[in-house]
Amino acid sequence: MMNLPFISPKTIARIARGAVWLKQSYHYHSHEEWESIRYRIRVAYPNGYGASIIVMSMSIDDSDAWEVTLLKDDELWHDDEGNDSVWSDLTEEEVIQICDRIYFY
Repeated sequence: MMNLPFISPKTIARIARGAVWLKQSYHYHSHEEWESIRYRIRVAYPNGYGASIIVMSMSIDDSDAWEVTLLKDDELWHDDEGNDSVWSDLTEEEVIQICDRIYFY
């Protein structure tokens, strides 16, 4: 049986602390041999920065993958050299810590 990705209400509240905007979405995809579930939160903070948070669960290997992407004015942020900021293979607590850093940029 597939492990459903879940972000607790407490975690959502911690991510949304001070946010000016928050949107959640959920996507289920079924294939003949596997299923995937993707849970996504987009959050924007008063400083113009925000985050796209994705939790993806795959039945193929029964694992969850967490990722945070840094946004600026709701667009993927790139530094002066053109690099974007995407953090992968995170725990739920690491996601909260990254969002705290983004809030204080």
